Amino acid sequence: MNLEASSSSSDTPQEPKARGIVSSNELAGRGSAQGGSRLSESEFAGLIGRVRPALAIVATAVLGDRVEADDVVQEASVIGLASLDRFTPGTSFEGWMAQIVRNVARNALRKRARNPARATGGDALINHAARSGHAAGAPAVSGDGSVPNPAHFDVEVQRALQNLDETSRVCLLLRTVGEMSYAQIAAITELNENTAMSHVFRSRRAMREFLTSGSGNFERGGGR
Repeated sequence: MNLEASSSSSDTPQEPKARGIVSSNELAGRGSAQGGSRLSESEFAGLIGRVRPALAIVATAVLGDRVEADDVVQEASVIGLASLDRFTPGTSFEGWMAQIVRNVARNALRKRARNPARATGGDALINHAARSGHAAGAPAVSGDGSVPNPAHFDVEVQRALQNLDETSRVCLLLRTVGEMSYAQIAAITELNENTAMSHVFRSRRAMREFLTSGSGNFERGGGR
């Protein structure tokens, strides 16, 4: 993950090129062309295939587990297909589906909380580190920018991410992992672009502080 840690450069990065994610403008145009008619199952299948990478990132941001996130996206897709009457063509399809994904992922988190032994991915990594006594202590990133212990760094990145609020994690991962523009992040999260940008910038700053301090503490939120 690129946290853009340089303190000498501007905190306003250039917009990256998106990777195969459908734009909200394109979806709106499609809906207008249909005259507001209900999406067909084949149209839904085409759209879900294009936004699936973004939905997987959203689910991962909520869960901290990519494998479980794939299952969540699959379940959300089934729910979305069965709920096409609730989608209004011309509105943000990716935003609509992302909200379904987040709801399904939150349900999965509640189930996980009832059975902590089944924790996987980021939660399992952190739990193992805590049992081993390596979840906190020395900074994950040295003053010269080096990473003395990659395993410790991975744990600390997971801890730092989980200390962000959910929306901040979603925005940050869509930007850094999905390489999406702020317009695309806004469409998926149903935020305005400036708010999405604020979440990303503050989350990066919080992550940098966490990884370089070694204190294991920073104010939860990151994007508020």
